[in-house]
Amino acid sequence: MIKMKLKKLLFAALLLLVFCSFSSEKKQSNLKKPKIGVLINVIDHDYEKITDQQLTEISKTGYKTIELGAYNKALSPRFKKIYFDLKFNSLAIGSNLYDFQNNIDQWIEKALDMKMKYVICYWPWLDGAEHVTREQCLESAKIMNVCGEKCMKAGLKFAFHNHGIEFGKIDGEFIADVILKNTNPEYVSLELDIYHMLKSGNDPVPFMEKNARRIPILHLFAMDNKGKYPVVGEGMANFKGIIKMGKKIGVDYMILEGNDLADPMQFIEKSYAILNQLIGK
Repeated sequence: MIKMKLKKLLFAALLLLVFCSFSSEKKQSNLKKPKIGVLINVIDHDYEKITDQQLTEISKTGYKTIELGAYNKALSPRFKKIYFDLKFNSLAIGSNLYDFQNNIDQWIEKALDMKMKYVICYWPWLDGAEHVTREQCLESAKIMNVCGEKCMKAGLKFAFHNHGIEFGKIDGEFIADVILKNTNPEYVSLELDIYHMLKSGNDPVPFMEKNARRIPILHLFAMDNKGKYPVVGEGMANFKGIIKMGKKIGVDYMILEGNDLADPMQFIEKSYAILNQLIGK
């Protein structure tokens, strides 16, 4: 009798284990797949030098999401025509905090004109941010809250972009965390640049997990003109783990970025294959 009960208990435990394993696999398979995009200045910082053929090749490679980035000039009718003809998913355009403090309405108009989803603050400081204080963090947060609210009312989203500065510490706390804690989650998100966080000597994975609901965009930045990082992810510690965490926390976009690249189009093509494989797993 006792043996029979033990067998039943063991069988029930086995069924529970199988069910939990199945549920876990199903949960993993249901993870949202981020959209792969590219910051267009990977090709050239002067967008009028970017040809129709290059934009077409980007689309054919598989990229459907474009981040226009910080570009203060007016886009020509030629650029806008091919851009819209290719039906890119327009992600973001932006500037710095000083500019936004005075001209956020103009940037909202630009974003709407280009059918963007986000306005990005690529430098969340009013000065060079050489010695950031808590007071500066609070001032930046206050301005970004105002900008973010205006964007939300216009049907747009607002986020700030980090460099290494935001991963210095104030009273043992990341500067980025101080800003996030003092901004309204409904108004302000973080476009997390992986390269700059790694360069600052910090691991993005625990930070991403901690701030899961505040990070809709990852910038995957390879920056070298000597071939050291010819494709995205090379030279980056735990790159696969970063991508995996991005999927786990529900990042919407993973955006390729690079600077001073010997062959930008080759970099874009090779990196897409790598990202598509990693994100697809």
